[in-house]
Amino acid sequence: MDKALLDLGDDVQSQHKKLKEITDRMNQLLLEFEKCHSLFTHAKNEYNQYQISVLGMNLVGDLGNIYDNRDMRLKSVHQVSVCKYGNKCGHVLRNRYCKFYHAPCDLHDLLIAKKITREYYDKTIKLKRNFVNTSWLYSPNSNKDVRHIGSAEKLPTELIMLQNTNQLEYEYKELEARIVHDLLVLKQMDIVRNKPI
Repeated sequence: MDKALLDLGDDVQSQHKKLKEITDRMNQLLLEFEKCHSLFTHAKNEYNQYQISVLGMNLVGDLGNIYDNRDMRLKSVHQVSVCKYGNKCGHVLRNRYCKFYHAPCDLHDLLIAKKITREYYDKTIKLKRNFVNTSWLYSPNSNKDVRHIGSAEKLPTELIMLQNTNQLEYEYKELEARIVHDLLVLKQMDIVRNKPI
């Protein structure tokens, strides 16, 4: 909490009152954000994700947590990397928690094929895709936790390289997740900017 929000000369009761007012206002803004549909084609789709129409593309994603890359080994960090096993993941097929991210649309395919239970599906699609703070860094190196495409000067070469290495779909999904996350953050900032806390 920013010290400017709390006058250190206030007594404890007064500080608690100010904190409650700030918390109540934040909750009110979050409710307004959830109700705001002007940016969204569908506020939440059947996969419990936002679907945003931008430049003729329907982007799907959600607002996730951003972890410091130094914290990646902590047990509390989860749903950051996409599971390399996808719909063949043993945890998922046994209706067990997987610490890696599984796209809800893929889980839906397993539900339809009766390979996972409805209860597991409903619980698992509530898990949000999270990110590591290096996800927004641009680098041509092979580190999977950074973006590998986006420099205007190199874009044609990068697209060809990604297509030739069969990484285009992976990079597309990664960028889509970050864009939706950023649009949701931007929308919340816009709401707060127009109705200050």
